[in-house]
Amino acid sequence: MFGIASFAFLFASCETEPIAQESLQGVESRGSIRQKSEAVESDSNENGCETAFGRYCECASQNTCFSDFGISRWGWSVELNTYQTYRFNLFAGAGQCVLDKGEYVGYVEVTFHDDGTVSTGPVTMLDGFSMTEFHFYSGDTEMPLGNNGSMTAAPGKYTNTGDVNDDKKVNVIVHAVVCADEN
Repeated sequence: MFGIASFAFLFASCETEPIAQESLQGVESRGSIRQKSEAVESDSNENGCETAFGRYCECASQNTCFSDFGISRWGWSVELNTYQTYRFNLFAGAGQCVLDKGEYVGYVEVTFHDDGTVSTGPVTMLDGFSMTEFHFYSGDTEMPLGNNGSMTAAPGKYTNTGDVNDDKKVNVIVHAVVCADEN
């Protein structure tokens, strides 16, 4: 089980702080990450792995906790409204969207292109962590819609449709399952 992070990030604005390159271990988001379609229902499993979600910055205006949509699972939906590349910090075990409960474990770059498409760059994990699953959602609704038409947090329902309605806004969810590496 992950412990509480022994460090704190202070943000004066919506910018994220870079992390020293020598402390990072890169993992490509395409090919080397096992894609899975089933939902992970708990925050941890018997292997010591945790659910992680990405958020863009400390700004509440762009990161909305799933509970604000009436969803009982934790995680963030992030509204992007500028064509650019965003750095999403990955937090594991941050139940109820409380960062102090979780641990910062890495980051991924998400690009909102001027044609309305959205792509992810490599996922970078901090030393001591690895990723076993990666799921990504982008679309016009805050969260993907389930078969009954209501919003769902289930990673197996994540699709990447981008800005279909061409309003220059898109919502993104980044989900991963991360494990502490054994020494």
